[in-house]
Amino acid sequence: MGQSAQTITLTGIGSDANGNGQSHLVWNDCSFDGTNTNCTLTGPFTGLGPGGTWNLALTYPGNGPSPATAITAPGSDLFSISLSSGRVTWTFNESNGTSVTFYYLTGDVLFIAGQTSCTGNPPSCAVGSVGQTPGATITGLVNGMFNSLPQLQTVITAGSYGGSASIAPATWIEIYGLNVGTTLRYVWAGSDFNGSNAPTALAGTTVTVGGQLAFVDYVSPGQASAFEYRNGPTTGGGHYRGRSKRSAQRKRQCHPARVIGAAAVRY
Repeated sequence: MGQSAQTITLTGIGSDANGNGQSHLVWNDCSFDGTNTNCTLTGPFTGLGPGGTWNLALTYPGNGPSPATAITAPGSDLFSISLSSGRVTWTFNESNGTSVTFYYLTGDVLFIAGQTSCTGNPPSCAVGSVGQTPGATITGLVNGMFNSLPQLQTVITAGSYGGSASIAPATWIEIYGLNVGTTLRYVWAGSDFNGSNAPTALAGTTVTVGGQLAFVDYVSPGQASAFEYRNGPTTGGGHYRGRSKRSAQRKRQCHPARVIGAAAVRY
């Protein structure tokens, strides 16, 4: 992710009970539409499809102060974001007109060296020092990295059927993780069926088990639910991989999973 066109500001709150630095985080390009405040950071990106423009957006109700807090571990200048309300999204607008939005912050945002300014006399003009110094600020342009790979946390049979780590034919499965889907919530509808055949792709996401497509009935950023109907019972190590519709031939990295054969999510 290339340099942002806008700046962000962190204002130090001080240490929490665990010694982590805390800062109030503000996007410096915001507007109020009468209902929500919409804040944005934009910049160029490469390495995904033909490249294009990234947009890291914060949306929250009302026109009050930012609900975002930056948390920095002792000795680090990396920070995680905590929200008391609203939502942060990453959108990648490719130069070919394709756009995709992610709802998890699976990436890093970094201040650019030499492009920051500080006030309030922190020990150093860095995120960690500002977070430890109440009232100190750091403002600047950012860049970063984003991981668009689906990231598996667990795969089980449907919870209402026992949530087992082993599956057999004609089984509903639940896949949990990050960036599993690129829609907030989608449940199959009649329009998704091809005659009497259930969909094997839903909102751009497919699930395969043992190399065979499963019927997908639910997709969200953190979960996909599917019906596995063709593979025999197996247990043991497997893997999870995804393939982006934006770069359909690029293989994703694999992760261990408790599922038969191999389970894959693609979008």
